[in-house]
Amino acid sequence: MLLNGSATFESTKSGPSWRSPATKSSSANIGLYQQEDVYRCSTELGYWLAEDFWGQGIATAAVNVMSELAFSRSDLVRIFACVFENNIGSCRVLEKAGFVLEGVHRRAVLKDGCFLWEKVYGLLREEWQEHRS
Repeated sequence: MLLNGSATFESTKSGPSWRSPATKSSSANIGLYQQEDVYRCSTELGYWLAEDFWGQGIATAAVNVMSELAFSRSDLVRIFACVFENNIGSCRVLEKAGFVLEGVHRRAVLKDGCFLWEKVYGLLREEWQEHRS
């Protein structure tokens, strides 16, 4: 599948991946991690996009595709994603895909010697259905 004319989607052993036709190297990765036991109706969404591709709608398109796959092919109730407090772009990607800020984990992340807060975004099945119509 072609996304925005600048990257292609393919399924790999490690999960879905977006690759740049120019570099033939990984330009993005996205995946879902199914939760277990009492959390089994939720899955965690994680993604990464090379900086050269920011601002082109690729991440938002990828999140929409993964949400569609997750909800249309399973009985999941909720998809969630965790974002570092200073990652405004990623927060915006999730919001454009219909995710809602559910809460914040204070000083949950230690990165480069600094503690960061972690924002938790969620998308419920019924919100996804409403967002896509």
